[in-house]
Amino acid sequence: EARKEALRALQSEKLPLRSIKQALRLTGPDDSSIVAGSPAVASLGTSERIDLAYEAYFEEPKMRDAALLILEPVTEDTHLEVDLSESGNELALLYIATGQFREAEDFLSYEGFEEVDIHTAFNYAMASWGLRGSADAEAFIRVIQLHEAQEKFDRSDDANYLQCIALAYWVIEDTKKAMEYAELALKEIDPDDDTFTCWRYSVVSANALRDDIVEMIELFRGNALMEPPFISN
Repeated sequence: EARKEALRALQSEKLPLRSIKQALRLTGPDDSSIVAGSPAVASLGTSERIDLAYEAYFEEPKMRDAALLILEPVTEDTHLEVDLSESGNELALLYIATGQFREAEDFLSYEGFEEVDIHTAFNYAMASWGLRGSADAEAFIRVIQLHEAQEKFDRSDDANYLQCIALAYWVIEDTKKAMEYAELALKEIDPDDDTFTCWRYSVVSANALRDDIVEMIELFRGNALMEPPFISN
């Protein structure tokens, strides 16, 4: 049976990350503790562990409990050193998706940095929103400054990026731009692909992303009862 073979393979300390990911996909929710405590996972470095937890949480929803267990040694490390590269971005998304807003804000804080990338600035603003229950306009102003400083041909045009910028414009009370970017995001949705949504900090289907952006538009139009679901994660 594939599941048993996968669990057997995870007993090897020399199993490469790619093979660990393949094995994880063949296991189930009841195997979470076994997977997370396996010699293969125990042998991973910090960046690899974050990468595995990220894929388990966002791409294999049935293994979310395993993802949190895999991530535990990282989040409990008081001397954690992860730069804001790909691994750092993945860790930030995991923190926010699981409601660990203070940890996300502390990790993403760019105070004193000469430069900050737009992903870090946006996730920091969202972590602050989740932590305090209200959006910090100053944090989102920084996001828009970074966005507008980019040459138009350098800007991402995928639905998630446009969705994020729409939300940032709404927070700084530029509703016209918020609506414009929300409409652009709707047009850029790939019907055949799952996409990350900042509305709930999850990877969702094209239809679910469309629903999220429609809900955002309701917020932009003045529906005060509409609140980003990620806050209640």
